[in-house]
Parts: sequence; C-alpha cells; structure tokens
Amino acid sequence: MGLINLYESEMTSMPLIDYSCEDCDEVTERLIRDRNAIPEAVTCQHCGSKNTAKVISRVNFKMHKASMYSEDFMEKALPSMKHGKDTSDVFQQDGDKRSDEAKMFELSEQVGKTIDRTLQKRFPKK
Repeated sequence: MGLINLYESEMTSMPLIDYSCEDCDEVTERLIRDRNAIPEAVTCQHCGSKNTAKVISRVNFKMHKASMYSEDFMEKALPSMKHGKDTSDVFQQDGDKRSDEAKMFELSEQVGKTIDRTLQKRFPKK
C-alpha cells in the first residue's frame, strides 16, 4: 500500500465531523472512530446542549493550475455594470468625482462581502 493510499485509508476510516449547535451557534468537532456509526448529533462542547446537527465542513485545497478568472475582469465587466438594472445608479450619481474604475472596485467589494456573509451563514465557523 503506497503512502497516499495509506493516508486516504486513515482519513476515511476516522473522519472529523463538525456539528453546529442550534443554541449557541458554535461548532463542535468530533473524531469518529467508526465511519459506519456516525451520530446525527453530539453534545455541544461550548454550552452542553444536545441540540446539534452535522454540517458540511469547510475545505481548503491548492490549485495546481492558473485561475480561470483573468486580471482584467473588472475592465471587461465595467460596461455591463454601468448599464445593469441594480448597478447603473452608482455610475450616474451627480457630484461623485470617483473614476468608473473606483466605482467598479467598490461594487465588486460589495458583491464579495455579500458572498462572504452568505457563506458564513451556510457553513460553520472555525
């Protein structure tokens, strides 16, 4: 058995499972020794509640190829953002001396923050 197969075998036989507490909104992590007997709920290590549920854990991985997004994304997206139903008013504000690029950057930051908030609600804190 190669090193990678041994590692994968160990990982699948004793998984770490995250449980989100409905009472205190914290996450409890458990090492499960028998992957065929994974409990649906555990006692919260933070508040002692039994009102927990399994959640999908966040994962990290390294990309071995270039990103599919180009560096000139904002430049290419600017025309559609200037005429978009929800974004055109940002570009047409009187008295706003910022460049279109600065406005586009601000919009992209707002979108990113919205995505981050959504992910925080859907996935456990760690």
